Amino acid sequence: GPRGFGLREADAVALVALARRDRARVAERPYWGAVVVGGQIAKRFNSTRPITLRVPASAWAGGLELTITGAGHAQASLTRVGPPTAPPAAAGIEASRRYLSAEDGAELSAEAGLGRIVVAEVSLTAPATEGGPWIARVPIASGLAVEEVWPGKLMDTAPVGQVSRTREGLLWRVPSGGETRKLVYTVRAVRSGHFTDPPVEVWRADTPAVYGRTAPGSWSVEGR
Repeated sequence: GPRGFGLREADAVALVALARRDRARVAERPYWGAVVVGGQIAKRFNSTRPITLRVPASAWAGGLELTITGAGHAQASLTRVGPPTAPPAAAGIEASRRYLSAEDGAELSAEAGLGRIVVAEVSLTAPATEGGPWIARVPIASGLAVEEVWPGKLMDTAPVGQVSRTREGLLWRVPSGGETRKLVYTVRAVRSGHFTDPPVEVWRADTPAVYGRTAPGSWSVEGR
């Protein structure tokens, strides 16, 4: 995933190579508590006692453990050990997202007719730090599609930071400094139904623990 598990690169490469060599299953998007590597391990790994590899905890992951069981089982699994250890939320972090009419800028509730274009505005206030820029993950509800980022006719100030598109939405890198920054983009309602509006999450570039997030919401798109 984008934040990873706190594995060193060498550890990750070794584990994936081990799994592939022995035709083990590797989950594409592992979740906490799930077995992410599992399968039959070659006989050369058998022993009279279990072999355990522990990867130290990081700022994001609570630590990982790879166990190769003893003779007769030869099964490997990689599981999360303990809860993620994240630093306390940074003071001064404020994040919000609201939706506006593309016609007159009036604030909208999270509903629209199929095909309608809506303006989204994300505001972020984050304190100055020595850890590099702040990063905001801006997921998009599955019934919506991003049309344009920083549309000129809707911006009253120059955009700040860098934005890249991801499969889930947008990733916004914002310089630290304490001022309130805004990300403006437009979305089109492309699928009818009721959808979860995932929260915007904020973390620091050097510490991938979440420092702040908006409240999750829901979106309703009507029409056929």
